[in-house]
Amino acid sequence: MYDIEHRNDGILFFPSVQDVGADHRGWVYGDFVKGIKDTLFEVRLSTLAKGPVRSEWSEPRPGELLTIVTHGSLEIIFLGSDNTESVHVVRSGQMLRSPNSIPHKANVLEDDTSVIAVRSFLTT
Repeated sequence: MYDIEHRNDGILFFPSVQDVGADHRGWVYGDFVKGIKDTLFEVRLSTLAKGPVRSEWSEPRPGELLTIVTHGSLEIIFLGSDNTESVHVVRSGQMLRSPNSIPHKANVLEDDTSVIAVRSFLTT
């Protein structure tokens, strides 16, 4: 399905990100991508319409999330342990690093907002 070369010193994976993303809700790399089984990190490429990305809070997980906005703007809302909300706007050319352990949800502020998300499951 995807171009994968298994070698003695690792795996070379060189598919079309559009094809892989279409099969996995925008996620182009990670444990769920057939033939990869990488549990260290996941990568998602998205072009989003204005409005909520997710209306429910994310489930806490170990690791970190790096959100890079390459076009448009994205509002990310974090839920504190005291149930207060912290709102951060990430604009084109900016990024936000956050722990996966903090519940969050997001709203797209402009049509055609492009986002790269890198989710790591490593803990420090």
